[in-house]
Amino acid sequence: MRKKLTTLLLLLALIVVGCKQEPQAHPSSPLADKKEIQLFIIKTEQNSHFIERLKTNLSNADIDIIRDTNINRVFLKEFGKSSFRSYHLLMFMDKQLTLNLIKKYPNIGLLTPLNMAIYKKATTLTIAILTPNAIAHAIKISTIDPLLITYADKVRKAIIASIKSQEYRQTTVHSLPLVYRSLSAKIDNLDDFEAKVEENLNNEAFLIPNYIDLKEKLFNKYDYNAYDFYHIYSLYRIKNLYETLNAHPEFGVLYPYSLSLYKKKSTQRSNISFFQIDMKKEDNLTQLIQKVIR
Repeated sequence: MRKKLTTLLLLLALIVVGCKQEPQAHPSSPLADKKEIQLFIIKTEQNSHFIERLKTNLSNADIDIIRDTNINRVFLKEFGKSSFRSYHLLMFMDKQLTLNLIKKYPNIGLLTPLNMAIYKKATTLTIAILTPNAIAHAIKISTIDPLLITYADKVRKAIIASIKSQEYRQTTVHSLPLVYRSLSAKIDNLDDFEAKVEENLNNEAFLIPNYIDLKEKLFNKYDYNAYDFYHIYSLYRIKNLYETLNAHPEFGVLYPYSLSLYKKKSTQRSNISFFQIDMKKEDNLTQLIQKVIR
């Protein structure tokens, strides 16, 4: 899988010069709320087993945990210090809702799986998730799609059910510092295309904590055959993640961020999508692609 990833950014680099820009969907309604990260703030001493309860409640709601990363442990190992008592990055996916969303919005894979940040500072535990508006805004789709609203409601209910004391505070913060990029290209050999990227990512200190073949993990289960392939790569750079979360702990909902590659059977060209993250210049994939071009 890691060899696959090296090719992706190298060929992405070549594509930027001569590829077609794939038409992007536009929101059918205005954003109702520019604050796009929802926070649940609770007392830690009453929620020492919160994450275990949350995983159970998400599972009961048919939401799979894709990966639970104790990023605080990584920080302590890598830098010898952390400003958090604990910090978990939880990746999750409702397979049925994800499939239904992809049928409507192919680029939703760029936010698959979704991320949740769970962190302790001082005497409070904070859970951060994206709002439905955030997801819609990020990939330029309708903010009132019922599938998005259902997905968000299931996650919110699982979080609230996991708060033992039922004493918590909710708030929303920030507009997401994301710019959506979508390119299309003719790929003659997928293996060769994917094989040239990882070296460039490694050279730029990118880590790849997760890779999903949606055709294998999701589409085949539901006999959905509209795609030749649909691959999602999750990535971040640990130094940039450390600096970002120290400054803005709630931005953990953006990490790891994704790069998606897919091709529909009905088309000749493949799509490559990713986010340009404006808040951290060094994490800008567009700049990385341009660097590879040079």
